Amino acid sequence: MPKSNNLSDAEQTVEEIIELPFDGERYIPGMGGRIAAEHLARYAFATQFIRGKAVLDIASGEGYGTAIMAEKAKNIIGMDVAANAIAYAKRKYAKIRNVQFEVGDLAHLPFDTDTFDVIVCFETVEHVDDPLAAINELQRVLKSNGLLIISTPNKENYSDRFNYDNPYHLKELAFSEFQNALNNTFKHTKLFGQFSGASSHVVEIDSHGEWKMPNNDFKMTYADVPKWTERFDGVTATPMYFLAVCSNTTIDSNVENYGFFDASDWQVIDEEFLLRKTQNDLDTCANDLKERDTRLETTTQDLHSHKVEVNSLRSSLQLAQEEHEKLANALETTRLENETRLARINRLSDALDSLREQLHNVHSSTTWRLAIRFNSLINRIPFLKGAAKFLARLIVPRQ
Repeated sequence: MPKSNNLSDAEQTVEEIIELPFDGERYIPGMGGRIAAEHLARYAFATQFIRGKAVLDIASGEGYGTAIMAEKAKNIIGMDVAANAIAYAKRKYAKIRNVQFEVGDLAHLPFDTDTFDVIVCFETVEHVDDPLAAINELQRVLKSNGLLIISTPNKENYSDRFNYDNPYHLKELAFSEFQNALNNTFKHTKLFGQFSGASSHVVEIDSHGEWKMPNNDFKMTYADVPKWTERFDGVTATPMYFLAVCSNTTIDSNVENYGFFDASDWQVIDEEFLLRKTQNDLDTCANDLKERDTRLETTTQDLHSHKVEVNSLRSSLQLAQEEHEKLANALETTRLENETRLARINRLSDALDSLREQLHNVHSSTTWRLAIRFNSLINRIPFLKGAAKFLARLIVPRQ
């Protein structure tokens, strides 16, 4: 029996999701095109091996593949690492009695050894770092007589051929790598190839010029597509071409619908991969352009800041120049004033020299020497001193 997945109450009571979003890698029922055909063909291929078996569907996603296989399996568990996908699948496929959904990781499967008769693992091992370890883990929980049905992209055609890098894939395998990984784990291996190319179908249409897809068991590339795929459940489609079978007599009512598939026609797949590569290149260019726009915006902001700084420096420079002119004018005025003062000082110095010379001449004259002696004599004789003062008053009139 499977181990308990030991999920917490919070993980087991994930909020219900109205619609599971497309994440760029997971197939959602209702999507058309090659992605639908490839996924549905793989599950249709697996149904021939699971009747009455205990089955594990790895990376069950939305749960449609698990539901498809439940119609023939004894019981089946859909396991996915995404809790939101498991919560969605539990609600959508709750009415299927033999189906169970659990959260789990391929690297460490939450199941006992020798649990399952069949394990279906489509397009999953390329999402882990070590595909060989993942294959060994699958072999561990598989019964000794069990069967593993596994698929993975062919690296040479899927990626290398168009230089395409799937961001969800961690380790893609070339044919020899895939083959060796399986041969190293299992005693017997039968290899198949899945091709995608151009196809065309001729089907009987109604009186309105439309074709109503059967509710079940419509053969798409000769594989059963049950009702859980939704897109093929009672949907009407208008054909691109009309054909007719005409007769004047009765026409057999059991005319079969026919489909044509040419696995050697790579034109459509080439165009799709080239479109994918072109889109990838466009995304890269868009990211580069966005990054350049961001750098341009940053550069523009820096330029604006530099302009503001330059304008500020220019204003400061203008103020400095005006201040410099004021200082230069003040310096010139001071220089002229200093020249005037220096000229005056020179004149005063010349006058002082002249006075000194005159004084020297006076001091050197006989008259000055007699006057000095006379003054000394007067100061010694009081009578003469008084007479001198009297004469001075007579000579110098009062103011």
